[in-house]
Amino acid sequence: MLFKKDTNYPFDVKKWKNWKEVREFDDKIKGWFPMYDLTLIGLVSLNDPPRPRVDSSVLTCKRAGVKVIMVTGD
Repeated sequence: MLFKKDTNYPFDVKKWKNWKEVREFDDKIKGWFPMYDLTLIGLVSLNDPPRPRVDSSVLTCKRAGVKVIMVTGD
């Protein structure tokens, strides 16, 4: 079965355990997607270290009474 990109496709990972053994498409199962015979083909990792001298800047802020919080987009 070929799946095309469709923003309206009701893919539902919350209920996957209810249909993980289903091998054929069924209109009654909303959000069904084949979850069997999958093969991991790779992993990707990203290393995004802080900029140089960030440690001294953080220490300067802390000494000045500023609470430092790091927010990431991951």
